[in-house]
Amino acid sequence: MLPDFLKFTVIVDDISQYSRLFPSHGLSIYIELPLSKGKKLHVMFDTGSNFQILDHNAKILGIRYDLLDYVIISLWRKCHVGGLLTSLKRKGDMKIIVPPLHTKRSNDKLREKGYLLSSDFKHDVLELLGPLGDRIKEYALIVKLRKNLVIFTGCLRFGIEELFKQLYEKGYTQVHAIVGGLNISILDVMTLEYLRKAVEDFQIEIMYPLHSTAPQARRIILKNFFDLDMECGVGLSATIP
Repeated sequence: MLPDFLKFTVIVDDISQYSRLFPSHGLSIYIELPLSKGKKLHVMFDTGSNFQILDHNAKILGIRYDLLDYVIISLWRKCHVGGLLTSLKRKGDMKIIVPPLHTKRSNDKLREKGYLLSSDFKHDVLELLGPLGDRIKEYALIVKLRKNLVIFTGCLRFGIEELFKQLYEKGYTQVHAIVGGLNISILDVMTLEYLRKAVEDFQIEIMYPLHSTAPQARRIILKNFFDLDMECGVGLSATIP
C-alpha cells in the first residue's frame, strides 16, 4: 500500500533560512514516509558537498543517520555526493544507491564496495527516473503516494525539458510536486516559459526550487506560478500533500 503523504526537510542548499544552519553549494534532502503498521521509510536524497556541513545542519534539524533506509545520489558531482565521500558511513541496513559510471569495470567496483546502482534499483514506493544525460548520468527520484507523485531533482544539468520528456514517456502525465534543483537562472526566459507550460500540462500543485535554481528564479517560480511569497533553503520542511 502506498503512503498517503511524505515529509521532507532540506539539510543542504545554497541558501539558508536560519542563521544557525550553514548554507553550502550543494543539496541534501531528508524524506520521511509513513508505511503500514506504524513503520516509516527514511531516505536521504543527495549528501551535499561536505560532511561537516551536512552533519552540522542535520544535528540541529534532529535528523538521525541510523534511521536511514536509503541514501540516494542523483549524480556524481561533489555538490551532491561530497558528504557521502568525505565521511557519511553506512549504518545498519542502510543501502546507498549511486548512478552508474562509464565502464562495466567501474560499475563492478561500485558493486563490490556495496553500492547499488541506480539502474538496478527497484522499489514499490521509490522509483529512479533516468538517466538524464549521457556521460554524466543523473537520476531524479519519484516518490509514489497513494493519490499522486512527488519528484525530487538534484541538478537537472541537462535541462528541465529532459525531465518532463522522460516523465511523459513513462506515462506520468500528472505530478503533484517537484522539490530540488531546476538548473534555471533569471536569464533563462525561454526555460521559465517552458516550465510555466509544464506546470499547467502536468497539473503541478507546488514546486520547491533549490540548489541549481538561482535566488531570483526561485522567487519568480514561487510567486508567478503558484502565488506564494516564501523562501526555499536549508531548514525548509514541508508535508506533501
